[in-house]
Amino acid sequence: MTTGGIGKRASAHQLGVGAQRVLQSHPWLWQRAEVLVAFAHHGHGLAIAPGTTAQRCAKLDRYESELLDAFHGQAKQPMFVRLAATVRRHEIPITPLTDLVMSFRIEAAAIEFRDFSTLEDYCRLSAASAGRLILRVAGEQRLACIARCDELAVAVRLVDMIVDLGRDARRGRVWVPRSELRAFGVDTHDLISGDGPECEELVAFLVARARAWLARARPLERHTQGALRGVLATIHEGSRRRLDDIERRALDPFAAQGEGQDTSYFTHRRSDASCCWSAEAMSSESCCGAGMVMRIA
Repeated sequence: MTTGGIGKRASAHQLGVGAQRVLQSHPWLWQRAEVLVAFAHHGHGLAIAPGTTAQRCAKLDRYESELLDAFHGQAKQPMFVRLAATVRRHEIPITPLTDLVMSFRIEAAAIEFRDFSTLEDYCRLSAASAGRLILRVAGEQRLACIARCDELAVAVRLVDMIVDLGRDARRGRVWVPRSELRAFGVDTHDLISGDGPECEELVAFLVARARAWLARARPLERHTQGALRGVLATIHEGSRRRLDDIERRALDPFAAQGEGQDTSYFTHRRSDASCCWSAEAMSSESCCGAGMVMRIA
């Protein structure tokens, strides 16, 4: 198991390459978080590896076993030795890490989501768990900040899904809930081609919902300060800019090559971090699903 040099492809489905770029630009935080990103990156790689679902799940069984060994002081692999040290240093609970493994299992099965509530459950297992780990190593554990950071993490994950809509469909992975595909008259073949007004209407709906989640996360401005505030503001602003480019057709969710992996969206270009929170707020009424009961059909 290799651990060094987390590359541009790293953990696009848990942390996101954009958020990773932001962390890397803050050495004090990246030094603490790098092994957590490595854990997410490697687990995601196992989840999408070639082979059958059973084979991928068997690898994830071993991965989770190594995680449990690390928490019991019995880590063997170099990455898990480093992870165990980080867990001890920052008193990290096991729950966000096992939640990440659960999200890997969902990916390994390449499931389709019934409705938005089940998709939200997955986003909270994956992106929100990763976000909580970053807050932990940054020394931020206030409940109000965690709650808003969860919403930012879900928002960023939703944006990632929109950006990679066509590319993921060509790989046999469809993240848009079945109920929404039916509502817009879109199927997997449409997502691959991106043709037709139905696809445009679906993307407009998905963008509006992602904006609503970003708006829900904006109170983070009041709950954080200093360097961490700048980190979260840059992630928020980068996601907003990607949605802007989708709406003005500068970024094509159906492109053969996922432009969404361009991390320049997350290059902080303003001296005052607070101005990153100035995106126009959008009401979240009727845009965000509810419910936390996991039932993947």
